[in-house]
Amino acid sequence: MEKVIQTIQALIQKPPITVSYQDDTEIERLQNSLQTAQQTIRELESKLATVPISPPNDTPFGEDLEVIKQLEITSLTELFGSAVEDNVIRQIQDAVNYQQVVQARQNFLTKQLKDQSGTTSLPVKNLSGKERVV
Repeated sequence: MEKVIQTIQALIQKPPITVSYQDDTEIERLQNSLQTAQQTIRELESKLATVPISPPNDTPFGEDLEVIKQLEITSLTELFGSAVEDNVIRQIQDAVNYQQVVQARQNFLTKQLKDQSGTTSLPVKNLSGKERVV
């Protein structure tokens, strides 16, 4: 949209072409067309100014961040069950970029490893939903 506005503005800023018209109605028609074009430019500029600039998609392969967040939450709860605290889920849900999702997951995994470092077993749920000890 911005390119269209720039093209129209460039065309408007070109020096006028001198053409002699014998008919005043043709001049009026051209002036009306110019006013319409200028009004359209103003409307497009105001619309462009109100369009929020979306952050670049910073996910590894351009996936939807919401899908990634849901997959992270699902996989963590399937693997760790009730050990996944509400604040971890909230951090992932509130993440605005991929790096924040990864950081929340990494913090959780680090905490789990520290909590389990004194024991020889780590409870993990397998995909069938039954808990097993590794």
